[in-house]
Amino acid sequence: MSSKNGLLGKRLLDLILTTDGLPGWVCVGHSDPQAQLQVFLETSAGTVDVTRNHTIVALRPLTIAVGAEDPDLGVLQGTNAKFVIREPDETVIGEIRLRLSQLLPVHSAQVCLFQTLGGRNLCAPAFRRESNYLYERWKMSRDKNPRTPHMTPSDLFNMWILHDLPRPVHLVSYGGMTQGNMFPMDLLGLLSTGTFVIGMHSTSPAIPLWQSSREIAVSAVPLRYKSTVYGIGKNHREALLDSSTLPVPFHPSASFQIPVPDEALSVRELNIERSADLGSHVLFVGRTQRLEMRAEEPQMCHIHRFYQQFLIRHNRPLPSL
Repeated sequence: MSSKNGLLGKRLLDLILTTDGLPGWVCVGHSDPQAQLQVFLETSAGTVDVTRNHTIVALRPLTIAVGAEDPDLGVLQGTNAKFVIREPDETVIGEIRLRLSQLLPVHSAQVCLFQTLGGRNLCAPAFRRESNYLYERWKMSRDKNPRTPHMTPSDLFNMWILHDLPRPVHLVSYGGMTQGNMFPMDLLGLLSTGTFVIGMHSTSPAIPLWQSSREIAVSAVPLRYKSTVYGIGKNHREALLDSSTLPVPFHPSASFQIPVPDEALSVRELNIERSADLGSHVLFVGRTQRLEMRAEEPQMCHIHRFYQQFLIRHNRPLPSL
């Protein structure tokens, strides 16, 4: 009887939240994730297109990295900063107010770190949006799990807006063919300055190894890897393990001899140049040693349910598993 009541309760909750049977984070495939939408950073000094030049790098506080060279640096340092997310037809589907918190010099450029202040999610009808907000606030108030990021409600809801743009999930690996490790990450990306940034949870046992070896590999994987990627998430708890236990066929990367998936769509080998403490996460800044483009196939990404529902209403949902 209890399981039946639990099922009825879930169905009632799905009805109230109008989830349409979708999870909060929808796993989708996209051949060019950054072509889905346009993202602009507007300040009192002007506007910069950051569609292919921003990455989420920390969750508490929610922090976004943007690469900057002159003359864009002056615009990014302007007041009243905000992200504006638009559909290709210029329809605004989200806005997030920002505060520039830190500038990190990297060679002749800067990595600008912005924290979020508040936002407007225009993807969902008002009742759906507010009922989901209320439910998430209730869940967060009861969550005592030490592994939960424990974001503020405002940061979480801004995270949803940022996931209108498909965020690729990569398999990140390091070590060697005997002792190594590989696990999924999505707080990472290439900035326009050529800098690659990664936000690693501050409790990760991999951090000292990355800081000492300064060599990692980042592999894009196809959507059909979903179950494998989710299954390998437990490897985050290990510093190194027997590479033969990795659940995907792999081979050594060209430059560093790091285990990388045989079916990777691309493999990027990175030299880590610096790291910085951002609170919940440690920011790693790297440069590409070698990039190998290997196959063309929809890449595994995450979007938020609100945006997939928006696309469904417009008869153009992204393929999902």
